[in-house]
Amino acid sequence: CDTPRGTNDIRLFYATMRKVTLSVAGYSTSDQHGSQQPPGCHLESDRLESSVRHINATLDVLPVKGPQGPPLPVKTDDLVQNKSDIQQTWAVKPEYLSLTSPSISGTTDTGHVQIVNNSNKLLTFELSWPAHCLTITPQHGVIEPESSTLILVSPNPSLASKPSLIPWSGLIYIHCDNGQKFIKVQIQEAVAQNGSGADLPSRRHAIFTQQSESPTIHVA
Repeated sequence: CDTPRGTNDIRLFYATMRKVTLSVAGYSTSDQHGSQQPPGCHLESDRLESSVRHINATLDVLPVKGPQGPPLPVKTDDLVQNKSDIQQTWAVKPEYLSLTSPSISGTTDTGHVQIVNNSNKLLTFELSWPAHCLTITPQHGVIEPESSTLILVSPNPSLASKPSLIPWSGLIYIHCDNGQKFIKVQIQEAVAQNGSGADLPSRRHAIFTQQSESPTIHVA
């Protein structure tokens, strides 16, 4: 049929256009009865399963900058620490950090990380981390030559109402002097103290197996 024509028809057409992309993946019921599926279906299913496993495995370790900025780009080989020039210029102490989950009453465990500037120049640093599980202060800053700065790390208070996420482990990334290092963090359930609370240090000591000579901090 004929449609009315006007000078604004084209503009109206493009202004009302919408694009929707729909992807559907699943399993055929015939496979349960032993029927042969096309090779393409098996391949697509395997890819879907592999993708889901990868997402679940990396959800809590992907670096996400704090609430003030967008996610930081990370390469796949960033998990390998650079032990050459970067280590000589600046260092992180400790490389392992153990915290206990926050309580409903508001009590929060706080860990301390030190970034040491071994050079004779001013260095800037920036942190990225899974913001839904950790609170870090400061997020970025500068370090004077041959000096150090202190970073405070604590579990996100929202974890007090999410016991299913505990225990949790992840990484804090430190970007400094065109290099990157990371700190391994473990959050575990707080141990009920039996008067003296002597069993708490022993549980924390077993969390990480120290793989280098770097010191490990155990936060009380």
